[in-house]
Amino acid sequence: MNLQIFNFNGMNHRVLKDENGDPWFVAKDACAILNIDTSNLSKVLDIDEVKTVHCTAIGIAHKKGNQMVAIVNEPGLYSLIFKSRKPEAKQFKRWVTHTVLPSIRKTGGYIYGEENCESEEELVLRAMRVLHNKVEEQRKKIEENLSVQAYIGFHKHSYLTHRDKIRLGKLAVKKASEYGIELPREHREVINKWGTVKDTSIRLYPKHILDEAWKELSY
Repeated sequence: MNLQIFNFNGMNHRVLKDENGDPWFVAKDACAILNIDTSNLSKVLDIDEVKTVHCTAIGIAHKKGNQMVAIVNEPGLYSLIFKSRKPEAKQFKRWVTHTVLPSIRKTGGYIYGEENCESEEELVLRAMRVLHNKVEEQRKKIEENLSVQAYIGFHKHSYLTHRDKIRLGKLAVKKASEYGIELPREHREVINKWGTVKDTSIRLYPKHILDEAWKELSY
């Protein structure tokens, strides 16, 4: 993550840019500006709006060593702004949309005209669009590589027998081989019926390969 430091009314606000170009705001800085307690962020924000990272991994020095730092994404920052009772919250919101986001988003995801977003309703709608785009990105990633079990659950083919599931996997391997596609594997920890944790390797398939295998299985 790339670290950028902005200044709001004499207070530093550290902002990180992840590998996808999305901004993550250091929660401590935002909460100090908005006069919000940082001790219960997990109760205030949704689980996908906040996460913790090691401070040294993102280039932030800490006097106590490699401590964990809470960061929030764009929808999470809007949630904090809405919860703040501080008069400067509206000014802070305008500063974020005027200065911070245009500076970070030189290309790509920047929504032209977002700095003119005045009303809370417009800000909510924009936050919802950002979240919707994230969900779509995750959905596409999920569909890129699926296990047989995930494919069955995803498409509600829950009536397949254990033998059919095995056949579906074998047909998918055959289809992938015909197309010259190398199938990746994902290592997972599973708990068997005796309660023992076991490492296992699960083969993943492109969705279109599983679709073709499913059609052949259905005939």
